Amino acid sequence: MMPRSWQNPDDPLYKLLQGCGEPVGWWVKNALEFLPSHIRRESERKLAFYSNTKRDSCRVSREICAEREIILLSERITPSEKVEWSDPAVRYFVFVVLHEIAHAIQKHRPPYELSSTDNDAQEAEAHDLALNWFNERAKMYNWNPLNMEEIQSVMARNRGAMKDLVEG
Repeated sequence: MMPRSWQNPDDPLYKLLQGCGEPVGWWVKNALEFLPSHIRRESERKLAFYSNTKRDSCRVSREICAEREIILLSERITPSEKVEWSDPAVRYFVFVVLHEIAHAIQKHRPPYELSSTDNDAQEAEAHDLALNWFNERAKMYNWNPLNMEEIQSVMARNRGAMKDLVEG
């Protein structure tokens, strides 16, 4: 079987990842491998990822918005191109992708439509699914399992970096 090229317009991954560019598209493509195969196939038709890593802005066409849920990824969380899968930044990036896919497939409502309690429940469900998918794949490679303590540590570091950026 030939390797899949998400940069080929005939490949189902093309519409899913066309808004990413490198290296985000490469990282998302690999993060999708953590999903069960039926969810991965479904995601290819129902989602689209976008990032502004290599550009100042982008426009998402009406066609894409009408047929897909859009997931926006911050360039702040994109791992560098030369890190190992065991790096906390990579593990966090994969978790974020899986977490957002969990929201999409569970048809979660936006936070502004929910009470704080209901939003917390949706977040917990997305966390649980993302951790489960990640850790199922991690077992195959004998990687350390991912847990919420690790995720919260990276999130705290990211909040600090964002605060420095805003105040700096």
